[in-house]
Amino acid sequence: MKKWTDFSIDPYKMLKIQTVFHSVGSDKTCHNYERVYQHFLPDFAGHVLELGLANYSNGSNSIRAWPKLFPGCLTYGADWNTDRMVIEENIKTFLVDQGSPASLDDFITILGDTLFDVIVDDASHNFLNSCRTFVRLLPKLKSPGVYFVEDVARKENGWQQTVADWDNILPPFCSAIVDARPEIAGDVDSVMVCIWKP
Repeated sequence: MKKWTDFSIDPYKMLKIQTVFHSVGSDKTCHNYERVYQHFLPDFAGHVLELGLANYSNGSNSIRAWPKLFPGCLTYGADWNTDRMVIEENIKTFLVDQGSPASLDDFITILGDTLFDVIVDDASHNFLNSCRTFVRLLPKLKSPGVYFVEDVARKENGWQQTVADWDNILPPFCSAIVDARPEIAGDVDSVMVCIWKP
């Protein structure tokens, strides 16, 4: 596992990402994910997909961040909960159960020829679900493109995907497991998996 400081740092880009995440009420800044995103996110994205749309009572939802970070991009979202669907310009959301192979396959059929510059898995945080989703959606990632898996636990906690889970299946090239908060010894799950296509 690498630390976010092992990669190049663009303070301006990091602040911009953090500000946008704050503006939409996203919890991504609680994990300091802007530290990782600032290095791996492209400067332009035409299509973004985020799985897992935790919609808080105040209406905040991180899916709203992507059109602000990438003006003009078409953002797709997927979640199993009908209460989390968002209907806004440049945002399309779909009912998808990450725990169901059939639901994922149906979603891929709906996507048709659509390919994504960025895919973010912030859904169940369960390794089997995230791995199944990754295997099915990786062909939908453009080249170049980047695929993120958020909320990876540093060590086993009984329910959540872990660094060891991902470390066992990722290739040694074009991927990194990155700790966004290495300075916080008691942090549970501020680790991200980053996979990119050159």
